[in-house]
Amino acid sequence: MIATDFDLTDHVKRIGRAHPSWTEKAIYNPRYWQARARRLHEYEIVDFLELNPNHSIERSPEGSGINVDQLCKSLGIILEWPPRKLTRIVSIGAIKFH
Repeated sequence: MIATDFDLTDHVKRIGRAHPSWTEKAIYNPRYWQARARRLHEYEIVDFLELNPNHSIERSPEGSGINVDQLCKSLGIILEWPPRKLTRIVSIGAIKFH
């Protein structure tokens, strides 16, 4: 599992200072943080594949029927919903079968 943490608290502070008239809903809107979080996650995927070249990545494990919430709980990783302090993007790495 590749889980990328994104510090939403830091983001909210920065956006709040830059846009003091914005509502809390606007500040937490994924539109303003999701692209950055996904870019960081993509860097982690690239690093993973460099170390594990015979693996493939499932970037949308929920779409493949994996219960990401249960998987994370079983590994001691807590997912906050809705995210207010920390959000995680999760992908699954697996050995390729031919």
